[in-house]
Parts: sequence; structure tokens; C-alpha cells
Amino acid sequence: MGSVVRGLCFLILLAESRVLGARILAIYPYKGASHFYVFQPLMEGLAKRGHDVTVVSHHPRKEPLPNYRDISVADQKELTTGYVEATPIPKNSLFYENVEGLHQLATEYERILANPDVLALANSSFDVIFLEMFNSDLFYGLAYRIGAPVIGFSSCSLMPWTADSMAVPNQPAYIPNNLGVHDLKMDWWDRVINTLEIWASRVYYRLVIETEAQKIAEKYLGPLPQLSEIAANTSLLFVNTHYSLLGQRPYPPSVIEVGGISVTPAKPLPKDLDTKLNESSGAIYFSLGSVMVASTISKEMKNMFQSVFTNIGKTVLWKFEEKLEPNNPNIVTRPWFPQRDLLAHPKIEVFISHCGLLGISEAVVSGVPILCLPVSSDQPHNALFVEEIGIGMHLDISTLTPSQLESSIFQILSNKRYRERASEVSAAFRDRPLPPLETGIFWTEYLIRHGRNVWETSYKTMPLWQREGLDVFFPLVGTILMVLWGLSRIFGLWRCRSNRQVKVKSKNHKKKQN
Repeated sequence: MGSVVRGLCFLILLAESRVLGARILAIYPYKGASHFYVFQPLMEGLAKRGHDVTVVSHHPRKEPLPNYRDISVADQKELTTGYVEATPIPKNSLFYENVEGLHQLATEYERILANPDVLALANSSFDVIFLEMFNSDLFYGLAYRIGAPVIGFSSCSLMPWTADSMAVPNQPAYIPNNLGVHDLKMDWWDRVINTLEIWASRVYYRLVIETEAQKIAEKYLGPLPQLSEIAANTSLLFVNTHYSLLGQRPYPPSVIEVGGISVTPAKPLPKDLDTKLNESSGAIYFSLGSVMVASTISKEMKNMFQSVFTNIGKTVLWKFEEKLEPNNPNIVTRPWFPQRDLLAHPKIEVFISHCGLLGISEAVVSGVPILCLPVSSDQPHNALFVEEIGIGMHLDISTLTPSQLESSIFQILSNKRYRERASEVSAAFRDRPLPPLETGIFWTEYLIRHGRNVWETSYKTMPLWQREGLDVFFPLVGTILMVLWGLSRIFGLWRCRSNRQVKVKSKNHKKKQN
């Protein structure tokens, strides 16, 4: 009944908005399919609402959709399921590898900006521009030339530099940065390292990644203001998180959580899969996501998974690009599974995942406990929250042993608290005034109706040192130190004078005695 009422309220709001079809441009330069799957539902939803939507991406639609136009920037070699090797990054080098990896990915964007179809957009007219806020501000130069208000979109929790652009305070005392890996309840040393990592990533981004992006943008678009200044004028940011899953942090009104926007209604499974699951005593689904090539794991690790899956007595559906030898009828491998529909099946008891945010969201919506095997990127960060809120466990895949894997699976299967807690978090995650897709549509049309000035704040245009209060902190500390130094000098002079007087009195006293 509640969902019906919310749906009616949403329809009334949309009916009252009277937003005529707007011209919307979306630029999503990162090639990862998992990122685009977050953005795609909103782009399609806006097109179905009657807006004219142009999408620049590596993932053009296979079937046409009215009001939806693709500008494909994909290479032929990218049209595969995965392209990143499933090689775990050691915990002590995760931060460095993540920052350097994001930098390397950003170097691929010049080819996209140089695309004639993309460059031609600078002379086009749009009402709203969507940009992915991830690892480069390069395309803010194009947005500046077009002159339309910008809505940012982040498929993961906020990068430190994205937080700066959107006036979101970084809080290293209790919010671990998503580029490293820190316990959620950090001790003093963890807070020191977390603070240093946040500052180091911000400085590296501004001095290296953004400097390179500035040169590339001006190479194709002519002289521009600083890209960071343009990015600071972003009107709205949709972020693919929800506080029930990844915890709370202070957001201004211009940052809107739409976690789960990629989770579509579940569809019936193919008949062979549905039959396999229904005939089983329970099933486990194992996937390392759409970006990583699962078959690139080491032979020893593959044999370990195969051995454990053979012993646990459950049907295992394993997203794996190769056939296994020897064949086991209880282990089904395929290069692709309909993951959303699979996780919604009542026979799925555990989801073994690399802990990407899309897979976690789908599992949470379906109330399925998760065993996390994070490999890189923000996955270790996500895994900590999964364990903290009690909907699963996480293991270090680089040191994983058969006994650890088997005992963890059995623990989740046998301890009903994991399933109960997953159901509780699922209920909280889904219980919102509007579903995430309708939330994104509403706020997009709100911007179209009311313009970009609604969310203006001087905080976003302040230099970083002023924003962090360093221009106040250091002069105050300097003043206090100078006052203390002056007082110490005065005290020292007073002590010296007192000591001299004591010595003079002592000498006079001795003379009188003589």
C-alpha cells in the first residue's frame, strides 16, 4: 500500500511540474560497464519522460529507444565482458595503486574529446549536462563551452576531490577514504594515515591529473578557466550510495543519494537456470564483476575454489569464462549470468563477490548475505561496511586458504543472523520517499524548472586552504606561539634579574659577616 501511495505522489509531482522536453547531454568517458550501468537507467528514464537525451559513452544501446541518441566512443577491443586481470593488490600498496590507476585511466580521455562528434557538441545547445565525477575534470571544459548547468554523477562513494568540488567536507577523523583501506573504527594512527592519504590524493589530483586535463582541454577548446573552478559550479551531484549501506556523512542539499538506481525489477530466469536452482538444496552465486576477467586468477586459486565448491554440497553458479576440468554437475560456469534476476531467486543463499557497489546493491535489495573477496579499487572499502553492518563477511583474497573459504561459507549458511540482518538492511535500503530512479528524474527536472542558482554557495569557490580553515588556524597558532615565546622571554629576563639580585644580596651578606 505504501509503495502505491508513493507512486501516486510521484505521478502527481510529475504532472504538476509541466516540464517541457529538455535537451540533455550526458558524457560518461570511463569504459567500465559497471559504472555505465549506474547511469543508464536515469538516461533511459529521462528519454521516456519525453526529454531529448544524447549519451556519449562506450556502451551504445543495442536496440533504439525514442528520444535517446548514442555517440559511441568505444574501441572494438572494449566490446568484451571484462578486461582487467583479477590480480589482488596488497593492502599496503592499495592507496598508491588506486591513485596511479585512476591517473592512467584519465590519460585515455583525450581520444574521446578529440572525437569529431564529441567536439562538435561544443557548438550545440543543451538545457542540462550530465558528467561522471570520477577521475578527471576534462569534460568540464566542454560543458563550459556549451554553457548549460551540470549535474554530476558518481557511481561510487565520493572521491576526495569530488567532495571538494561539491562542498562536501572530508572528515578523516571518522570517514575512511575510499582509495585506501582502514577499519571503520579508526585508532589514532589510522586517522593520521587516513588524513595524509586524503590530502595526498587531493594534491596529486590538482597538481598532476588536473594539470594534464587543463592542457588537453585547452588544446581542443581554446583558453578556459581552471577546470577545478568550472567543476565547483556543478549544480547537483547524484551519488550511488545510501546511508543504510555505506554509513552517514554530511552532505549539502546539492548532493543527492540515489543508491540502488541501477537495480531494476527482477525478471524470470531462463528455464534451465530456474530448474537447476529449484531442484537444488540451496545455491551460491560467485562473480568478480563485469570488469575483471575471472579466468585470469592463478591456477592454484582456481583449483582452490573448485575444490571448496565441490565439497560444500550446494549448487554453485560461477561467472567464469572457461570450462572447468574435471566437470562437476553442481558447479555451473558461464561467462555471464543475469545477476539481478539470479540474486532475487529464493534459492540463492550466499553471494560471493568482489564487493563492487552494483553487486552489493543488488544483493542488499534481495536480502542475500555477501562473502566479500575484494580485489582492488573501492572494493576493500565497501567490504568493511558489509561486515560492519552484519550482512556478510570479508576475506583477504591474496592470502586466502581453502579452510578459510570453506569455513566462511559454512558460517554464513549456518548462522541465520546473516540472513536476518540482510533482510533488515534490505528493508531500510528500499524504504524511501521515492525510489532512486524517480528521485533522479525529479531533481533533474527541478533543476530544469528552477535553474542552477538554487544551490549556489561561496564554500565551493573558496580555495582549499580557506575551506579547511588553514588560513585561520596557522595565524592563530603562530600568534599563540609568538605570545608564548614573548612570555617565556619576559619570564627568562625576570628570572635572570631575580638571580642577579639574589647573588648581590648574597655577596653583601657575606661582606657584612666578614
